[in-house]
Amino acid sequence: MKKMKKGLSLLLTVIFVMSLSVSAFANSTSGELSLVDYANMDFASVPDNMKEIILDYAYMDIASAPDNLKETILEARNIIIYSQAWTVDGACVVVRADGTREEVPEFSELFPGWDVPIINAQNARVADTAIITRGGPTFSDWVTLSAPPPNTNTPPFFTWYGDGMKYTYASIIPGATYNLGYHLVSTGQSLGWKPGLVQGEGFEMRVGATTTYAVRASTYSTTGSAYIYVNNI
Repeated sequence: MKKMKKGLSLLLTVIFVMSLSVSAFANSTSGELSLVDYANMDFASVPDNMKEIILDYAYMDIASAPDNLKETILEARNIIIYSQAWTVDGACVVVRADGTREEVPEFSELFPGWDVPIINAQNARVADTAIITRGGPTFSDWVTLSAPPPNTNTPPFFTWYGDGMKYTYASIIPGATYNLGYHLVSTGQSLGWKPGLVQGEGFEMRVGATTTYAVRASTYSTTGSAYIYVNNI
């Protein structure tokens, strides 16, 4: 009898979880599902009943999808995109605390057919912090780390004009991990992203073109102030 009750309890639990997923999926087909609560959230932290739904939407063919689903598809893709490290044309590598350099996957290999993220125009540009040439000024200061805002990106804390060869790392962070991303200021084109860096680890960018670049920082962990350096390579 006890085994029967346990079995029934497990069955009811499974049915309940499935009903949540089916309900969310049904709402989404009429354009009612919003992933705003999960946008720019670490995918690992998304509730299990939502993960499959997000994956289903992310891998839909956006070209043939109804207009009322396109925004949801992009939201789903961003949740996945910003939950793992990637680079564009080999621009960025991770540098561990012991100095070990670690390659990160190409965006095109991880997400074939998806568009590389373009930073929201409002957040792509801030006033130039400095006009920098090779060997010029660098950055070291306290930076506020917060969770990336829904459906947009954290504004950059430092921009520079030059060849883009920089190494960024935090010597002090308020929690367990932090995130770094680089982009071109003129177009908002992303060049690389690395979530889950620990204190002392950093993200290096090597791009030869002389233009204006920006770096931004955020966290999926504890918010607060981090002491961050941007050094020339």
